[in-house]
Amino acid sequence: MLYVQTSYLIYQGLWCPRATKEDNHVELMNEALILVQIYHIIWFSDFVNSPMFKYRAGWSACGIVLLQILLNVVRMAFKSIRQNIGDFRRWKYTKSELKRHRKSTKYVHYSDSAPHINAALPMICPTKLIKRQKEPTPQEHDDFSPIA
Repeated sequence: MLYVQTSYLIYQGLWCPRATKEDNHVELMNEALILVQIYHIIWFSDFVNSPMFKYRAGWSACGIVLLQILLNVVRMAFKSIRQNIGDFRRWKYTKSELKRHRKSTKYVHYSDSAPHINAALPMICPTKLIKRQKEPTPQEHDDFSPIA
């Protein structure tokens, strides 16, 4: 197990198979911490006779696992926040562009007529427009009046 993990760590460091540099660094960090955990497993065997050393190695192993979890959670949180900020900026830009376009034309954005589509497709086709329809007047809604 130790040799397999070491060879995978070397492969990861030399060929960088992940898509981005950041992903490669995170993967190297995770693999290095797993390698440290494998060394801890050796210390828990009968190879080491001191129970006090095994006790301290146990706390060290818990700390390494906690560190690995903490680093990955913090990375995911920062990545999520960065993505949400970018999504908000794109949404804000698209919203201002559509508002400017609506003022200059008699057409309306297709998603205004179908609000359920507005959430899913505003970034895909923001320029697809349909002809603005006349607003209904109250006289056209006499179908709902009570029968006398």
